[in-house]
Amino acid sequence: MRFIVILTLAVAVTLVHSGMLRPGGPIPRPDLPVLLVMLWTLTLGLQPGLLAATIVGLLADSMSAAPFGMNTAALMLVVPVAMLRDRELVESRFALALVLAPLTTGVYYAVSLVVLQASGWPFDWGAEIAEVVIPAIAINTLVAVPLYVLIALIAARLGMPYGGRRVRRAT
Repeated sequence: MRFIVILTLAVAVTLVHSGMLRPGGPIPRPDLPVLLVMLWTLTLGLQPGLLAATIVGLLADSMSAAPFGMNTAALMLVVPVAMLRDRELVESRFALALVLAPLTTGVYYAVSLVVLQASGWPFDWGAEIAEVVIPAIAINTLVAVPLYVLIALIAARLGMPYGGRRVRRAT
């Protein structure tokens, strides 16, 4: 059941992220793959986070013109950052989501930009950081808590382990 939920979320997130299910326009959008992997790891732990990173990364790579594996590699590195939850830096998971959103988004974009540059893609680092990375960090931070609530509710509804213990289903 856990695999089906992760696969369904991964496909939906990838379709939205790729633009297939997103209305056009200059509206900034959150990086749902980064947020899904970060919040899934925050909610359920290392193994579900790695599974989500693999599935979402491969789906994103299959729909991207970037070098194959870039999204998967970047999302795989989001998981250890999200595992900072075990360090108990802050007491509230909501606050932790707010702290981890900019960190994981920064890691994702740093890996992506390094891979693109190593692959010979021409771009201006300053422009990419100012026009892509900083707005992505801002929007991901704003969206992190509402998405965290949604993912925690899904996990609770399915009785998935949360923070190392089983979540009781609402009756």
